[in-house]
Amino acid sequence: MNIRSCLYLAIVLSAGSALAINGPLQDAQGTRNLGMGAANIANTEDSTAVINNPAAMFNQDGGMVDIGIGLCFPSPRFENAYNAQNGAPLICALPSFSIMSAKIFDDLKFGAGLFPAGGLATEYRLYNPLYGNQVYESNLAFLKAVAGVAYKINDKLSIGANAGVGYQAMRLSMPYELHDGAMKGAVMGADMQLYGIAPLYSVGVIYKPINDVRLGLVYNGKINVGLDGTASVDATALGAGTGKYDAKTDFSWPQSAGIGVSWKANDKWTFAADTEWFDWSDAFDALNVKFSNGNSSALPSGVTDKFPLEWKDQYVVRLGVENALSKVFHLRAGVSYGNSPVPDSTVIPIFVTITEWSGTLGCSLLLSETVSLDVSYLYSPKSKQSVGTSLVGSEYDGSSSSVSINQIGLALNVKF
Repeated sequence: MNIRSCLYLAIVLSAGSALAINGPLQDAQGTRNLGMGAANIANTEDSTAVINNPAAMFNQDGGMVDIGIGLCFPSPRFENAYNAQNGAPLICALPSFSIMSAKIFDDLKFGAGLFPAGGLATEYRLYNPLYGNQVYESNLAFLKAVAGVAYKINDKLSIGANAGVGYQAMRLSMPYELHDGAMKGAVMGADMQLYGIAPLYSVGVIYKPINDVRLGLVYNGKINVGLDGTASVDATALGAGTGKYDAKTDFSWPQSAGIGVSWKANDKWTFAADTEWFDWSDAFDALNVKFSNGNSSALPSGVTDKFPLEWKDQYVVRLGVENALSKVFHLRAGVSYGNSPVPDSTVIPIFVTITEWSGTLGCSLLLSETVSLDVSYLYSPKSKQSVGTSLVGSEYDGSSSSVSINQIGLALNVKF
């Protein structure tokens, strides 16, 4: 079993296919929210509000600390003319930490947190017609560190905002077919390791038209991360040996906007629903890859390429329910659906972020007046996409990729 952890000091996140249904983005932060189908825009009632919807920090008057971890078990599979294999078994660990103040002057709250916001991880040993048995591997980590503020305008209306930085680490290793320039159509083995940081922000609103109903709005700005690093290439099938380059690309995470509602029907039942739009068509049209300062005289000193993605916009719907069975034990359940943003023509085995449906369960156990334990479980059944003619490389023509996901979450919530 290959175990990979996204501990923030290690900066290795194995999440991607494992991140519910927003492409390589984490669908929601917080174990409680995940148990309710990730319906979080109006419903968040813990300190993860600082990232889900900063205005929702006023859904609770007191201060809180949340420490959580998610363990994700993706099950990918790839088939083409040369291969029919399952991906290597991975355990993806997703730790998070957040804190939220109590009310200050009755109308201000502050929060901060560290969150695994997105990523992907897949590993195969596949046969390539030019290079024989090869490693096909992806590791992409996107971590957010944010601080937020919420302002309570009156008893019905709160607004909030957060800002921070995102850190991204990405490794892609696979035979790479060039799409532009004099070497168009040539295939080289490539192992790219890239890193970058970028600013980020989001804004939100919570409105209570009546005491038991909350409406939420949230907007997350587009994040443009400039990635720099190195690339090792293997061009032995071209008779050009091996080499190393400086590597660079621009990677964008999409803007998104969503609306949610939460209804506390009575002392026992709470219902929540969200719908959210992700602008993948703008963010993931293509990756502009640049190799420079090559060290091999048999290879060009520099190579530029436009790696095709051509993703579509995604629309996600989330539904959740909570039942307070007693004062110390709550049960949750939910379901979510989002169309796959990946067109068939650019699906590849190491970027198989195509899940659509997810079902979730969750519970909370009150351990004391101020401490509770939250547990969640998510299952995404197998989603499969088949390729006719691939825009990425001819080896993917006629291929298929599929993935299913199991994920469990644990969190400790402490009130103060």
